[in-house]
Amino acid sequence: MKALVVFVMCLLVIPVVACSQSTGEPYPSISEAKAVLAQVVGYVKVADLEGLGKLETSLMVEEALDTAGGFGTAPNGPPTIVDTFIMPTVFCKGGQATGGRILVLEGVDNLGRSYHSEMLVYREPGELRVINSIYWANYGIVRSNPDCSGNTTAQTIAP
Repeated sequence: MKALVVFVMCLLVIPVVACSQSTGEPYPSISEAKAVLAQVVGYVKVADLEGLGKLETSLMVEEALDTAGGFGTAPNGPPTIVDTFIMPTVFCKGGQATGGRILVLEGVDNLGRSYHSEMLVYREPGELRVINSIYWANYGIVRSNPDCSGNTTAQTIAP
């Protein structure tokens, strides 16, 4: 539960302004998101916590990795993308909830457990970043209501 709270808080307070990287689009394209996912999978394959920390806040990575059972539980192959969609940035009084492209991922971890997770790929000035790089941990992405009245999703996804 502690890790989920960290994910929720970071998603709601990350001060990111949707801006273009090279495409002029506010949100990553499917091909950009797939390239970032491939980067994540590469870091996971070699248990590179520092590399993952370049794409996602290190504290979030460490918490999720602990929840998932460590790099030893990581899947042997890349996840399957079963869906992808844009989650718009929501601007609220006093802040914003960062939007981007959500990748819905499924697979089986190294212990034979099925997972179903969401990874958010979003833009920061000059780079793409992620939330939920430990994709086999069964985390979802919190969505803020358009009227800023609360969150519509704030739980771990059961496989």
